[in-house]
Amino acid sequence: MATSNSCSDCGKALESVLCCAHCGSLQQISEPQDPFLVLGLEPSFAIDSKALDRQLLALQRRMHPDFFSGESPEIRARAEHNTAELNSAHERLAAESERAETLLARQGGPDRESERQMPKSFLMEVLDWNEILEDGRDGDAKAAQAALDLGSELLEKRAELFAEIGRLFDPMPSPGDSTLLDIRRALNAVRYLDRALHQIEELRLENSTGK
Repeated sequence: MATSNSCSDCGKALESVLCCAHCGSLQQISEPQDPFLVLGLEPSFAIDSKALDRQLLALQRRMHPDFFSGESPEIRARAEHNTAELNSAHERLAAESERAETLLARQGGPDRESERQMPKSFLMEVLDWNEILEDGRDGDAKAAQAALDLGSELLEKRAELFAEIGRLFDPMPSPGDSTLLDIRRALNAVRYLDRALHQIEELRLENSTGK
């Protein structure tokens, strides 16, 4: 069990901070919650997507607003609020980048504003990729095709970065560990790749429509 929080009604330990599996009570929450506590999962980068989806469905069944249609307006509103919180938490943990960002913040690692650098080994490749993308936008058909072909390479690099991020999170770094800086820089590289892949997709759409 990922949380030792107790139910406000029956006092038993909660699997999820949103609802009690023992008495069915919806818990009152105000501020956005840690998504791992919402879904009742141990903090980890390595998450089985199918297990994550099963946990989402199990919790949705317990707190779906339709199940509380005969309750007071306050309880119905709580069901809607907690369901929205559940869906938001699932989205954050289902996406590798958001899951890594969540873990990094939990461990007190640097955020995007305080650390903007990427891994040094990545920088020379970035210069080459930027040149290919710029030529693809402004050059001839051959240059545009080279930019489109770059997409496969960037997707492979993205997968490599997430594999490295997974290794850096196992075991979980302690607050202040230098590994957290390495994770931040790897995530910055992922953000660069996502932007570049978006540019390639825009170029692909322009070519397909003849613009």
